[in-house]
Amino acid sequence: MSNTIKGMFASGGKLYLVTESGLAVVTNNGQEPSDWPQERFSGPIDGLADDFKAFFFDEVGDLLGGCVIKNQDKEDLKEAIHVMVLEGLMRAFAELQTIRANKDKALARLDRDRPYENFARALWHGYRHLFPKVAGRLGYDIRFLFLPDTTFDNRLPVFVAQHGNHLICTDIGGFLKAQRATWQNDLSVFRNDYLEHRQDKVAANVERFYDPEWAESVFNAVWRTIAELLSMFLESRFPAITSIRPTPPERRRPERLRMWELHHCSPVQRPAFTKIEV
Repeated sequence: MSNTIKGMFASGGKLYLVTESGLAVVTNNGQEPSDWPQERFSGPIDGLADDFKAFFFDEVGDLLGGCVIKNQDKEDLKEAIHVMVLEGLMRAFAELQTIRANKDKALARLDRDRPYENFARALWHGYRHLFPKVAGRLGYDIRFLFLPDTTFDNRLPVFVAQHGNHLICTDIGGFLKAQRATWQNDLSVFRNDYLEHRQDKVAANVERFYDPEWAESVFNAVWRTIAELLSMFLESRFPAITSIRPTPPERRRPERLRMWELHHCSPVQRPAFTKIEV
């Protein structure tokens, strides 16, 4: 497995190196760079989707660089994104790796269950608690996504009316509804109504969550949803004549995958925004 450095980013005063062998953390100790201490942050990441690695470890930095945001606000936003990835998505992926490794093992129930429960907690933390902090720094308050159905249904039209015309998604309301219906509500039930606030009715029907296929599916759903929404929010802070569109298959380069390609567009009105502390 290669230790070739394929990317790097700074977070929390440390430098993270991206290799197929995993993420490594390098700390500046005031000496020569060759003498900086290094430790492993994660295990191998070859099991991560190539699109995940390309977006969160590379492309998102380019999208952020295109935003018209004050320098310090941009640095704070970059840090919030890295925290979301490191403390949410990557911790969930580490548990997913254990779930994969345990798939065909005859384990005691507690040993079998633990990785699924840690996985759900980490994944929900990344999506429910850390991603809204990122969105808030771009001026989008998405906390209503996690409220009960009646409140969500009341607030969604307000969000669409306020932001719909400024996002590249032509049906942001439909997109958000679909995420709740297809995977978000299930993840919420497992994490909130069983693991954290046990409800008897839920506890009687949780076996479906201890399934490798469910874990794989919900992990992919969460990171792809975050990538889609984050890209929309970042694009809305671009200059008036710059936008993004999906990269056509024939222009996708395996050595540097890109979800989006930049293009010049007819001038659009970019809304002023105020960052929201979440």
